[in-house]
Amino acid sequence: MPDIPAPIIIVRGEGSGEAARISAAVDEAFPDPRLRSLIGNLRRSPYFRAELSCVAVRGSELVGYVIYFPVMVQAVGQATKAVHMSPIAVRNVPDRQGIGERLVRHGIQRAHSLGFEVVLVMGPANYFGSFGFLRATPLGFKASLPIPDESFLVHMMRPELMGQVHGQVLYPPGVFTA
Repeated sequence: MPDIPAPIIIVRGEGSGEAARISAAVDEAFPDPRLRSLIGNLRRSPYFRAELSCVAVRGSELVGYVIYFPVMVQAVGQATKAVHMSPIAVRNVPDRQGIGERLVRHGIQRAHSLGFEVVLVMGPANYFGSFGFLRATPLGFKASLPIPDESFLVHMMRPELMGQVHGQVLYPPGVFTA
């Protein structure tokens, strides 16, 4: 009997009316209630921008989700538009087919197309390094939140920004709390 191919995964921006499906995917992906709370806080924030919210769908099932949340990198005499990537929610589905990787790549492209110069994330350097992320602190970035240096990572949209963009990363008050 021939193998039946897995349904194709499509990564796209969040559509209207998908909040309940996103919530279900986040609940399944994160047993830790603090992470579910964080995603909820980001979605309810007045700073939330739906065009920076990405979903992965397989057939009719929403299988992954991530938000790229606007923040500001402030240095003397300059401010740079940036986004901070939320935790990546991927449902516990068989044959995950690189859903998290697709969400990261799609979100970076989407943020770039919307004029953002920098993407920040708190996560493992060995995973995010494959997408071009580097440790942020040695490059002159300082988070306004308590983020461990080894987990505070940055991706520059253009190589020529390296060394030019740095400073205090300003997170909206009360948003990045679980």
